[in-house]
Amino acid sequence: RMISAALARGAEHEVSRILGTTLLAQAALGAVAAVLVFAAAPALSSRVFAFPDYLQSDGTAALRLIAIGIPVVLMSSSLRGVLSASQQFAAANAMTISSNSSVYVLSAIGAAAGWTLPAIVALLVASKAALLPVIWRTVKRHGPRLEGALRPDARTLRELVRFGSWITVSNAILPVLHRAERLLIPSLVSLGALAFYAVPYEAVSRLAIVPTSMSSTLFPAFSRLEGRHGATLTDLVARPTRYLT
Repeated sequence: RMISAALARGAEHEVSRILGTTLLAQAALGAVAAVLVFAAAPALSSRVFAFPDYLQSDGTAALRLIAIGIPVVLMSSSLRGVLSASQQFAAANAMTISSNSSVYVLSAIGAAAGWTLPAIVALLVASKAALLPVIWRTVKRHGPRLEGALRPDARTLRELVRFGSWITVSNAILPVLHRAERLLIPSLVSLGALAFYAVPYEAVSRLAIVPTSMSSTLFPAFSRLEGRHGATLTDLVARPTRYLT
């Protein structure tokens, strides 16, 4: 949002400051989350995800590996946001497709090879880490020109926190509402029963690609027109609504 608005003002020199502040904040938040999840992994494995006894150690190890990957995922998301802010959707989609597809492909390869759960998760985390420098190079190539070092800025951080706080609330609540049953099924039935639910659910939920893609494209456009009124803004609201309906 902030980069889209800066580019609309012709203030490309602000991008480095915004991105530097964002990456530092995401790395710090990711590190805190990683420590918390790492420490809570045994309790999460036994009480929340209800791994059977013979999988407790594997579940704990897998959750701790996921914890290590949290900062990488957060920073990768921010870098892809730079591409979207620049309306470089082809490059942004290429990164998203690569990242999302690798989860299914690498999991299938690991399962076919008979790997343990921690080994598969380690492979997934490593793939996310390997993709991070690729996304960075893509941002340098297709994104806005980055002037100077990526130095954090206190004023920018305050604005990020103000805007991000309510987004954080919605981003925390919505996944719980959408995926609460994934916690309930292992607890009430079994971990194995979750697969019979999750696979068809994921197949059907792929239909969300249409509104999700449209909203991802519209968000930077709305950000560029923030505070303005008129035919262009009205058209940006009305046409997508008609298409989705």
